[in-house]
Amino acid sequence: HDAADGMNVSIKDSKITSESGLGITGHDVTIDGKTNLSAKDFLAVGTGSAVTTDFEKKTVAANGKAVKVSKDTTFESDHKVIVPGTEVIDNTKPSDPGTKPTEPDQPSKPIVTPDPKPAVDVEKNIEQGKQDMTKALADNQDNASAAVKQQAEKLGDSKMTDEEKAAQVKGYAEAIENSQASAEEKQALVKDTVKSFEPTQQSSLEAQNKQDEAAQNNNAQTVIPDVTVKAVAPAEHESAAATVTVDGTVVDE
Repeated sequence: HDAADGMNVSIKDSKITSESGLGITGHDVTIDGKTNLSAKDFLAVGTGSAVTTDFEKKTVAANGKAVKVSKDTTFESDHKVIVPGTEVIDNTKPSDPGTKPTEPDQPSKPIVTPDPKPAVDVEKNIEQGKQDMTKALADNQDNASAAVKQQAEKLGDSKMTDEEKAAQVKGYAEAIENSQASAEEKQALVKDTVKSFEPTQQSSLEAQNKQDEAAQNNNAQTVIPDVTVKAVAPAEHESAAATVTVDGTVVDE
């Protein structure tokens, strides 16, 4: 594991095994956590800007910083060389008095999505929806599900026509399909979008059904039956009588 000159190398909670030799070099070398290093020959070097190896004397010299090694790190090697020295990392010791206190966790980033707006025709509404959902996903990468839900709810609550909304929902689906999410994530995001948009659509359908039902009742009340009245001459000593026909049915009164 050899870093370019000037770069640092950090290994933590890892197990590295080599049949022969294992060398780790870098400007700063840190071997942290419960790391296990197993090799016949092990070499860790904080190089700084120069490292010198004398193969005849079997020595290595370096002018870099000491190699930081966790007290929990274990070595399994016949020959171990760490130069220019070792600085033990003890994660259990208290922090320095001058260290700034750990700041509390920051509140989660609020979900912010574009406000839907209508376009002039179907194609432009699809494109508008695509742009809005692409931005919603890009601005809320840590919580894509919440972003698509909020965007769909905003569209459902808008005063746009059903045709405009339908076109923009299609754009939402296209934006999700073009995203970098996995196939399973895309399927889940589309499902979240539809479910968040459905309640408003269902309310709209229910309201339309109620309007249609009311219109049918009003029409039923204004239907005038086919009624004809025919006068019949009265028989002698009898009062006048009439024959009434209602929708083809004769009623004597």
